[in-house]
Amino acid sequence: MSFKKDYAKAEKRATVAKRVVFARCNVTFWVRGPYSTLMIKVSIPGQRDSSRSLGIKIKPGQLNYQTYEVEGYPATTARLADLRASVMKVFIEREITGRSLKPKIIADIAFGLRGHDDLIPTIIQALERWLDQKKQNIGPGFVLSSYEQYTRYAKIITEFSTQKYGKDATLDTLKPAVQYEIMAYMKSTRKLSHNYLIKVVQFLKAILDYAVAYEWIDRNVLASVRMNKQKKPVINLDMADVERIRNVELTEGSLSEVRDVFLFCTFSGLAYSDVKTLTPDHIVTVDGVQCVLKDRQKTGQQSFIPLFPEAIAILDKYSEHPICRVRGVCLPVLSNVKMNVYLKALGAAANVKEKLCTHTARKSFSVYAEERGFKLEQTSQMLGHARPSMTAQFYYKQRRETVIKAFKDIQRNDSQDLNQKAG
Repeated sequence: MSFKKDYAKAEKRATVAKRVVFARCNVTFWVRGPYSTLMIKVSIPGQRDSSRSLGIKIKPGQLNYQTYEVEGYPATTARLADLRASVMKVFIEREITGRSLKPKIIADIAFGLRGHDDLIPTIIQALERWLDQKKQNIGPGFVLSSYEQYTRYAKIITEFSTQKYGKDATLDTLKPAVQYEIMAYMKSTRKLSHNYLIKVVQFLKAILDYAVAYEWIDRNVLASVRMNKQKKPVINLDMADVERIRNVELTEGSLSEVRDVFLFCTFSGLAYSDVKTLTPDHIVTVDGVQCVLKDRQKTGQQSFIPLFPEAIAILDKYSEHPICRVRGVCLPVLSNVKMNVYLKALGAAANVKEKLCTHTARKSFSVYAEERGFKLEQTSQMLGHARPSMTAQFYYKQRRETVIKAFKDIQRNDSQDLNQKAG
């Protein structure tokens, strides 16, 4: 009775074993193109094929597609046989050890481009490694706010890739069409603006460049992508708005301090992060003129700004301020969030139509400098921009006042010439 039970179990196991379907690996060769270049293709059912050139050129009709012999070239025939044997050996080793059977990985190992244990990071892992590396660079030239912005981009890409490909999708999953897929996702699901989604795509492009540098992937599928941003109107204040802000009566002390910091940025062109870290050491005297000489926190580009009387008056006002003396700074600057909350109230009190924020002051400096007679190139240098074109694109607002002023100057000069000729 025991023998019959054992026999029945063994027969059942054999029946189950017959149903097991083992993976198959097919290696084929063919000729492509007018120059008859030999190609190899590795195919495994259920996986994406991997094809690549062998860099061998033969004449049309020399390859036997049944035996893969190259007529008249025994060395090439032997090489094809060795390649096929190498691919099959790698396939069997990986199948036995339960590793990934992706044809591209198998072909890479057979060609000596990688080892068995060289893993291609997932999309999420690549994002994490890139961010970890960037986090170590926080300091002059790369501020915390930029890192936080990159973190937000990475979160969007993580959500997209998880939804589209799964959380374990590797970098080589991405194809050139990912540009359109992620843009469609951000527009329909995240409701993001056109310019913001361009920044996310550019961020992903940088991640893929990083992956290529570490040889996780062969190419950046977004390398040729070029996208145009929608140009937004430049928002800055004219001098009438600045005067209303200067003259409005305020009773709250903190609001008055916020106003002074805002006005100082308007008269100096300093960004929020730079005015917050401005110390007396950054104030230098050049040919009898007090100036700010400071590397920008965001880019490391040096700003050189002569201080106008309005700016000097504000610095003098806070030279003995308790907070400034304790922190060793020039002005009592609040956090960016608090500053913007107070500026919203300040704009309402001064009846200014434009929305006030810390960056509005820096942009308004371009108007102030222009009215003082500075040229674009000089304003660009004071703002710490690498190129005047950046100042022109993002800081200058086409104003009718400058045209009228130039027209009156021309008329005045013409009148003087006519009077001289008449006299």
